[in-house]
Amino acid sequence: MVVGMLKRNHLLFLAMSLCCFSFLYISNVDMYSAHVVNSWQYLPFHFLYLSLPLFLLYIKSISIVAIKKRDFLILIPGFLEIMYVSYLWYFKEPGELLNFISWRLYLLLAFSFNLVLSLYGMCKLDAHFKNKFYMYSYFGKRHLKWLKKVLLSVVISLVLFTHLSYLGYEVVANFFNNIYQITLLLIISYLGVVSRNIDDFESKQDYKEVCKKELYKTLGVIKTHLFTSEDHLKINFSQLDLSQSIDISPHKISMVVNTLTDKSYSSYINCLRVQKAIVYLNDEKYKHYTIDAIAKEVGFNSKSVFYKAFRKTTGFTPLRYKKLFL
Repeated sequence: MVVGMLKRNHLLFLAMSLCCFSFLYISNVDMYSAHVVNSWQYLPFHFLYLSLPLFLLYIKSISIVAIKKRDFLILIPGFLEIMYVSYLWYFKEPGELLNFISWRLYLLLAFSFNLVLSLYGMCKLDAHFKNKFYMYSYFGKRHLKWLKKVLLSVVISLVLFTHLSYLGYEVVANFFNNIYQITLLLIISYLGVVSRNIDDFESKQDYKEVCKKELYKTLGVIKTHLFTSEDHLKINFSQLDLSQSIDISPHKISMVVNTLTDKSYSSYINCLRVQKAIVYLNDEKYKHYTIDAIAKEVGFNSKSVFYKAFRKTTGFTPLRYKKLFL
């Protein structure tokens, strides 16, 4: 936490989330079913509403998107929890809490709150992987993959252990929950420290080279499929059709084409179609075809679009090109 404060980086949020998670683990004791309990032996804070929000802030601090002031609103339930538990700890006997309605409601809301936050965090990480700049996402997907697994484990543990407790296996649920929590605490401690802000990789030349190679590799997959299958010669061949054929997301296809060809997807496909049209214009087999027929043969469903794309690619109209070069 001190290092995070001095450097003003993500380690501050990591340290705070680990501290809260440690309190959560320490307070996970079977104190409320005991017959004789001295409440002063136990810490009053459980941080059921604070551990995961701080962890989400840590995730955002090492991803692309900067933390904004409104993001800290997610901590409000945690501070309200501290006030509420402090009140119960001071004014209520531990043995009475099991029959205290507001305590049951507190636990139910904590379950729902953490379940929703975990699912929300997983969705945000997916958006980070798919919709952000590729140079971040390529390495960032590997770099932040463990975070998604942690959130997924939280969802599974909440549902599983709550279900076991509801069925009457409370002792078993508590035993495995303790093992899970200490394991999760150790994993987050290690991986959290070794993880870095994704922005740190932007200045690394070797990282840029890796991303560049990956870009060209993806473009090679696109070209190989198109030249082999000639699907782009089909009328109304869409980016989604290509995505489903090569199992690459439409966003990634668009990003690769834009980056390496300086063309939009539709312009790139039209350029390939024009190149095929030139082959047909020079082929004796298609000598009796009209210009409009060749346009349809290579996938254009509009004469005006074909002429516009042909002129943009070659600088000439189809007839002028044929007279000059064929």
